[in-house]
Amino acid sequence: MSRFKTLKELTNTYGIPMATLKIHMEPNGQLYPFRTNAGKVDTSKKMVKQFIELHQRETAVEALSNAPHLLPDADVSMSELADRPFGDIVSQFGTDAKLKGWLDAVKKIEDIEEKKLKNQKARGEVVNREYLEKHVFSYLNTIQSRVLNDLPKTLSIKVINAVESKVSNEDIEGMIRLEISKHFKKSKDKITGVVSG
Repeated sequence: MSRFKTLKELTNTYGIPMATLKIHMEPNGQLYPFRTNAGKVDTSKKMVKQFIELHQRETAVEALSNAPHLLPDADVSMSELADRPFGDIVSQFGTDAKLKGWLDAVKKIEDIEEKKLKNQKARGEVVNREYLEKHVFSYLNTIQSRVLNDLPKTLSIKVINAVESKVSNEDIEGMIRLEISKHFKKSKDKITGVVSG
C-alpha cells in the first residue's frame, strides 16, 4: 500500500471531505508541506497522521451533531436494536426519520472505525487475536507446562546427582539456569518464527 495518496484516495480511505482536504493543500494549509509535485500527500508523516485522525473524529462528531434527534440515552448498539421490538424502537426515537438519522450517524462512526482498523492492519500495528491465541499463547502454555511439570523432575535428579558428586554451588546454579533457559529458548524461537513468518 503506497504511503502517497491523492485527495480522492484520502477521502475514500479516511472519510475526510474533499473540500476540507483542498483547503489544507493550499500554501498555508496543514498538508501543503507534505504534498508531492503530483498532488499527492505523504501519509507516513506524523503530522499527516495526526491531521487524518483529527479530521476523522471531527467528521464523526459532525455526523452526530447533524442528528439532533438523538436522545441522551441513545447509546444503543446495533445488535441491541435488532433484538428489540419495533414498538420500543419507535418510542425511543420517535419517527422513522429520526431512527434513520441515528442509524446513519452510527454507521458513519462504524465505517470510520473500520477504516482505521484496516489501515492499522495494513501498517502492521495490530495483530489478529486468533492468530496470537493459536500460535503464541499455545507456546506460552507449553512453556508453563514444561517449567511446572517436566523441569522439576529433571532438575531434582540432576541437583541430587550434582550434590552427591560434590559439584560446587556455582556449577549447580549454572546447570539450573541452563535447564530453565532450554525450555524458554525453544519456545521463544518457535514464537519468533511464527510471528515473523
